[in-house]
Amino acid sequence: MLFTKLSNIVMGNKEHCISLGQHDSLSIYMLNVMKFTYTPASILQHGYKGFTSGGTMCAQLDKFDICAKIADTQKSEINLFHVFDDLIGQNILYVTHDDQVYGLGSNRFGSLGLGHSRPVDTPTLIPELTQQGVQHFVIGGDFALALTREHQMYSWGHNYWSELGREGAPGEHNVYLKPELIAYFADKTIRSVVCGAHHSLALDSDGYVYGWGDDSCGQIGRGLVADPRAPDTLTARPTSNSSFAVTAEGGRVYSWGENYMSCLGHKGSGMEPRVVTARLISHMNSVETVCSSGCTTYFLRADGLVSFCGGYENDRGEPMRQTSPRQLGRKVHFRDLQAIAGYKKDISFVIGLKDNTVYKILDTNTVVKTGFESFYHFYANEYQLTFKTMRLNECNSAV
Repeated sequence: MLFTKLSNIVMGNKEHCISLGQHDSLSIYMLNVMKFTYTPASILQHGYKGFTSGGTMCAQLDKFDICAKIADTQKSEINLFHVFDDLIGQNILYVTHDDQVYGLGSNRFGSLGLGHSRPVDTPTLIPELTQQGVQHFVIGGDFALALTREHQMYSWGHNYWSELGREGAPGEHNVYLKPELIAYFADKTIRSVVCGAHHSLALDSDGYVYGWGDDSCGQIGRGLVADPRAPDTLTARPTSNSSFAVTAEGGRVYSWGENYMSCLGHKGSGMEPRVVTARLISHMNSVETVCSSGCTTYFLRADGLVSFCGGYENDRGEPMRQTSPRQLGRKVHFRDLQAIAGYKKDISFVIGLKDNTVYKILDTNTVVKTGFESFYHFYANEYQLTFKTMRLNECNSAV
C-alpha cells in the first residue's frame, strides 16, 4: 500500500514498527510510505525552550523515588533519562554528558541491558551503549530499543515474537540481555521508533515504515499468517494491538490492527475484529496527533478540536460504542494530547494540554482539570514515570 506523505504513526498505548526484505531468519516488510512520523505515547517531539541551573535540574530527578539511589555527584552529570516500570517496580536508563550509559532498577525482563534480569540497586554501566550517542530509549512489553545520534538502533530483552529484530529463530528461550545493533538498519537512517508489547515500528528518513514482532492482530499491517511466530514473520504487539498513521499533507489518518470496540474508526466495520492492512479513516483530515486509551481513540486536529471513536461510557455508566470519529465537544480545545502505559498503576486514559494546564479525559469523555502545567510534571508526580526519554535541561519546559 502507498501512503501519501506521512507525518505520524500511532499505536495504542505503546509503540511499534514495519519494513521490506528478508534478513536471514528475520523477515521485514514495508508499507510503501513517504514521510511517516510516529504519534503514540512516546515518540512525538515537542519544541523545548531550555532552562536553568544544575541544582534545579537535580531537583527534577528527585521527583522520582528511584533516583534516590543515584549519588548527587552523578545526578549533576546526567544529560538524558527515561523512567519506566515493570510488574515488579521502577527502572531508569540514563546517559551522562560524557556519553556513559547506566541502568538501575527492578530489571524484570532484562530491560536494563546488563546481561541478566536480576534487580540492580546501584547505577551500573551498560558498556554496549556507552559512547554510542544514545538519544532515545523506547520500552516494549518485555524488551527495549535505543536510537542513537547516528540514527542506528540497538535492541535487547526477550525475543519470543522476534520483537528484537535480530537474526535467529524466535522461541521461548530466545533472550538477548545485552544490547546489540539491529543489522538490518545499518544502511538506513531511522528517524523515530516505537514499541508495543511484542512488536515495533520504525520510520526512516525516506518515509518508509518498518515493522517486526507479533502480528497476531494485524498490528504490523501486512496481513495475518497461519503461525505468527514462524521464523519468517514480521511481528509486533502494542498494548492495544492497534496502529495509526497520520499523513504530513492533509493530516489524514490510516489505522489497522485490532478493532476492539471499533477503536480503529472505520464506519461500517464496527464488528470487524481486526484490520490487517492499513486503511484510510474516511472524513478525517487536518489531524496532528492520535492517542489511544486502549479502547477509545482520540484525534487532535490543527484547530485544537478533538474527535473520538471506540468504547466509552454514557452519563448512566452504560457501555457505548462509537464506530466512526465524532467530535468530543465544541468547547473542548487542546494544544496537545498524550498517553502512556504502565504496569504498576492503571494509566489507561488520555490527557490533553491547553493554557498550560493538563486535563484528563475520562471513560465518559468528561474532561477534568488537573493541578499540573505539563505532561512531564503530571506523569512524574502522579505516576513516577516519564512519558518519553527526557533531556534534563528540558524538564521545566517540556510539554
